[in-house]
Amino acid sequence: MTLERKKDFLINILFAATVIGITVVVAKFMFAYLLPFVIGVCVAFAVQRPSAAVSRKFHIKKQACAVFFTVAVCLLFFVICALLIWALGSKLIDLLTRLPGYFSGFEKSIDAFRESMANNMRALDSEQREAVYGAFSRTAGAFVSSVTGILSSFATGLIKGLPAFLVSSVVTVVASCYIAKDFDKLKKFAFGMMSKNLSKRISEIKSIFTENASKFLKGYLIIALITFAELTVALLILNVKNPVVKALAVAVVDFLPVLGVGTVLIPWAALELLGCNWFLGMGLTVTYIIITLVHNFIEPKIIGEQIGINPVFTLISMFVGLKIAGLAGMILTPLSLTVVFGYFRKTVLSDKER
Repeated sequence: MTLERKKDFLINILFAATVIGITVVVAKFMFAYLLPFVIGVCVAFAVQRPSAAVSRKFHIKKQACAVFFTVAVCLLFFVICALLIWALGSKLIDLLTRLPGYFSGFEKSIDAFRESMANNMRALDSEQREAVYGAFSRTAGAFVSSVTGILSSFATGLIKGLPAFLVSSVVTVVASCYIAKDFDKLKKFAFGMMSKNLSKRISEIKSIFTENASKFLKGYLIIALITFAELTVALLILNVKNPVVKALAVAVVDFLPVLGVGTVLIPWAALELLGCNWFLGMGLTVTYIIITLVHNFIEPKIIGEQIGINPVFTLISMFVGLKIAGLAGMILTPLSLTVVFGYFRKTVLSDKER
């Protein structure tokens, strides 16, 4: 590289780092307040191409097509959520009806354990036996109280958060419709507030981000399919009813942001162990460990291949993102890294250097 091109490279890197820094700050401190509008912009952006195609073919106003597609996307999302809630609700009701059986089995195990302890501690005097029994009873009581407290806190948080969720949902739908309807005007206004050079750079970054985001999504879809296959095989071995359906449900949860297979498998395994179903409980625990290990091994490789970055750099970016912003950072940091690399390759390197 010449000195001039090195200067351009440093300026471009500084610009990209500034954009990423501002994005992280906004996402970290204001994302909670602007989430409905962020979702609205994403939905509006996604429906622009199909809206334009339908508008040209059927000679309908693009704004009307955009609103129609936006409402359709929102309805589809709510239908999927309703089906998931219905499925989880039915499973929860089934769990509540079976919970007394779990606890009765747990109590029988405790009684058998205490009887075994009594047989083994007959050599101790009465005070020592009482001390051991007291410690065991306190531990068991603390465990039951802890489980009850967790379930109670979860139910309370769910009830308190429901009104805010409903209001946010309504605002999201309304905002999505308004943004989709006036998307071209809002885009023109936003770019009109910038200089031509800045708007050109942002357009380039947007195109690179869109291209890599689709590859990123494809990579995680491949990982979800691998997880589905692993779960199907494991549930078949464990002789679980409807293994394919349950494996698909867990894989969908794993594909969603922030959530993972542990969200389903860990409570499921804990309940089976609580009900003394040792084979299924231990089997689910081993399944979770294996899936987690495989997931951590293949994720950097698959995502790295999709976005064109060495798996080592992908793993480093995921780890740094996890430390900075948790699971969300683990997803967004590699994507931001691809945008920086893609911008550098497109604007700085020549065709021969690429």
